[in-house]
Amino acid sequence: MSSDSDDDNARDVKGEEDWEWGDDEEASSYMKTRDILDHTRFHESVEQCLAHCKQEYGWDLKDMSRTLQFDIYDSIRFVNWMRRTVAKDKSNEQQLLISELRKPFEEGKKPEFLQDDELLFPYFEEDPLLAALCREMEELEAGEAEGRDEAKGDVEKLQAENEFLKEELERQKTLLEAAKTSLLEEDSGSETSSNSSDEEAGPARRGDGRGKSRIDKHYFDSYAKIGIHHEMLSDRVRTESYRDFLLNNPSLVKDKVVLDVGCGTGILSLFAAQAGAKHVYSIDMSDIIDEAREIVRENGEKKLRVMRCGDFVEQGWGRRLL
Repeated sequence: MSSDSDDDNARDVKGEEDWEWGDDEEASSYMKTRDILDHTRFHESVEQCLAHCKQEYGWDLKDMSRTLQFDIYDSIRFVNWMRRTVAKDKSNEQQLLISELRKPFEEGKKPEFLQDDELLFPYFEEDPLLAALCREMEELEAGEAEGRDEAKGDVEKLQAENEFLKEELERQKTLLEAAKTSLLEEDSGSETSSNSSDEEAGPARRGDGRGKSRIDKHYFDSYAKIGIHHEMLSDRVRTESYRDFLLNNPSLVKDKVVLDVGCGTGILSLFAAQAGAKHVYSIDMSDIIDEAREIVRENGEKKLRVMRCGDFVEQGWGRRLL
């Protein structure tokens, strides 16, 4: 004689024998999982069940749940609806059954029955598939929430950096305007005395390239230190492009006299000499010319003559080269 509890559990095909206990894993992972279409067939795991559904029936349940953006309740209703639909089917035609199951989702929208709260009650009391899809949606939502938090943090960081850069730009603008004002005041205040002192200093001043305004002096002095030249030379793409152009086009300088105006450290002068120039005259207005002279000497390049701009003009080198 069977008990009432046996009748209540009639829908559970295998009952407790579905469980397979192991070590150090969640309890749901030990349960075999009923097939999507054949409830009398069991898979060793949820993943095997879903993989079988995808391979044999051509239905990727995970992909569908992501595409339709199922939440946890959608997933529960979907699994229970699918179980009930399969249990009611009497055709034993898998292709017809899978078509019936997929049809409500063909338009890429959530069907209305996913709003039915009756589907929140499990068809099978223990259904690993139900738990697995719920866990996946929880993990997906947790990942999305974490991503949103990270994105929010990144946005706040960028906003803070943007505000800092705005403040720094305004500060630099203020300093620039102050520098301009100071230079103009110095230049205006010394204009009369500069004219008379130029005449008194004569060639000594002009030969050193100093017959220029205060603003010009600040400009050329900014190139007098090795730091700015080191920064430019460290740009390998820029420097190697100059080198490759000259060495790959030797006809432009071969057996010719080259004048490198504003030579800096003399790097282009050295490239021109390597490309076959007959002589190279390297001139500059700033004190970097002393560094250039030493660089040329250490490279043992005999074709180069390194000079200050004022000396080049006063000694008549321009006329000699014509």
